[in-house]
Amino acid sequence: MRPVEPVIYHLALAQQWQRAAGAPGGYTHSTLGVTLAEQGFIHCSFADQVQSVADLFYAGRSDVVLLSIDPELVRAEILVEQVGPQQFPHIYGPLDPAAVRDVRALVQGPDGRLDAAPPPIA
Repeated sequence: MRPVEPVIYHLALAQQWQRAAGAPGGYTHSTLGVTLAEQGFIHCSFADQVQSVADLFYAGRSDVVLLSIDPELVRAEILVEQVGPQQFPHIYGPLDPAAVRDVRALVQGPDGRLDAAPPPIA
């Protein structure tokens, strides 16, 4: 089983993140068009998975941000689970905005692909 790394990542729509950042209860979107209540967890990625997730689900969008999350500050349980041939971290509860180290708007290239390379870990 792959261990949880010092930083995990979540792709979010900018407007949804901005609303959650200042609201009680935290961020409650699992993935594009699906809430935490519907899915049961928040989809996250390890650094080496972010670009492929962005390519599969978010290409062509200009409203996506990359959240860099400190797992030590996440209050909910984080489980690394098998999804197809890979293992991904999932947060089983709301994401407290205080656990987010960095928020970076993703830039869309001329081909519609987002540059989703995670920032270096400080």
